[in-house]
Amino acid sequence: MIACTFGRADAWLGWNDATPDDRPLASLIEVLRFGAGAYTRLLRNG
Repeated sequence: MIACTFGRADAWLGWNDATPDDRPLASLIEVLRFGAGAYTRLLRNG
């Protein structure tokens, strides 16, 4: 079976312009802070 999709050559140009740039280190720090806060609440209330 063969499936084909037809469209304009410029249909996808600029589709990602509104997306902010990736910041992997900042994301890692955010995840670690979230986890540390969860453990802190667990120890405080558990």
